[in-house]
Amino acid sequence: LQVFYEKVTMTMQSEDDSMMRVHVLKSLEHDTGLAQLLPYFVQFICEKAHSMLKMTDSLINNTSLYLEPHLHHLMPAILTCVVRRKIGVDPDNSHWEIRELAAHILAKICDRYGASYNTLQPRITRVLLSAFTDSSKSLSTHYGCIVAMGALGREVIRSILVPNLKTYAEILSLNNVSDVKAMRCYNAIVDILPKLKETIDPTTVNVQVHDEDLRKRLVDKIGEYFADGVMNKIGDEQVIMAIINFMKTIPSITLLVVLLFVSILNKVEATTPTTLLCLVNKERIRARVRPLALDVRLIKSAQLHTNYMARAGNLTHDDKDGSLGKRIDNVGFDWRAAGENIAYGFYSEDEVGVMKAWVSFVPVAL
Repeated sequence: LQVFYEKVTMTMQSEDDSMMRVHVLKSLEHDTGLAQLLPYFVQFICEKAHSMLKMTDSLINNTSLYLEPHLHHLMPAILTCVVRRKIGVDPDNSHWEIRELAAHILAKICDRYGASYNTLQPRITRVLLSAFTDSSKSLSTHYGCIVAMGALGREVIRSILVPNLKTYAEILSLNNVSDVKAMRCYNAIVDILPKLKETIDPTTVNVQVHDEDLRKRLVDKIGEYFADGVMNKIGDEQVIMAIINFMKTIPSITLLVVLLFVSILNKVEATTPTTLLCLVNKERIRARVRPLALDVRLIKSAQLHTNYMARAGNLTHDDKDGSLGKRIDNVGFDWRAAGENIAYGFYSEDEVGVMKAWVSFVPVAL
């Protein structure tokens, strides 16, 4: 068994013998006598996953490297480490650390490259929210989503996590609340909420509010399950008031869209429809509203591209030669904006598809 284990691990790390790798994988898939080696294989996989994430983190920290052209290759792998149902075998604790590290890396990428790619964080957030509110997903997946939303910062916690806590409490109630995984999710949320403390002015907190009144208002916002945790484990009135007041700071979607248009139009002087489109879509995406195509040329190109993608039947992209950037620079309007419209319209449930449709948009002569 020791010889077999060494052969498997050496082969999986080798790039020289692809045929041997195929044989090894088939053996792992069908061999019925591997039960004794299973814990060692799981440990090997988790160690390698952790090492690859640390390597990614180090590359991101290297400010001399131009990592942006490679983000669309890295993001699916990092997101997988956050939301994958199983990483190794559940009784092993390594996957919790892997999810936490991947969440940390996601937040770092958004912080560093979010200004250049203004749809990056909204896309990531949408993936996390979808998995977090899906009762069919594992609690391990939920945990990854929670720590990732916490790592993305106060605004994501305030506008995405908190409004969905009442729903998530119902999801947790479907499980044994004393379950280790359920408690991890619960504790992760309670540990994250104090980050909201800095979002309000301490002088506005009404310190005379009675505890029972606070609890009743908390229950109304986030449900009884999390309200008790906030009151008992956190007990910070600034945090409690930040949770209670979050709805007061978020206008309705309709009003929000109107305000966005007014604010954008007030800022834009002599501009092209393309510039306006980019500005509007940037704000609409932040508000989790579908982007618009305001220019008839973009609408036409989007339709043409949709037909092209349907005929092709697949989504591929290779930008090693920088051709995507050159194409964008050489056309008279923003093809990326059109690509975003297509992606959000046709691949809204497939985040990998969204990203690939965006980066693989092919300019069509009009």
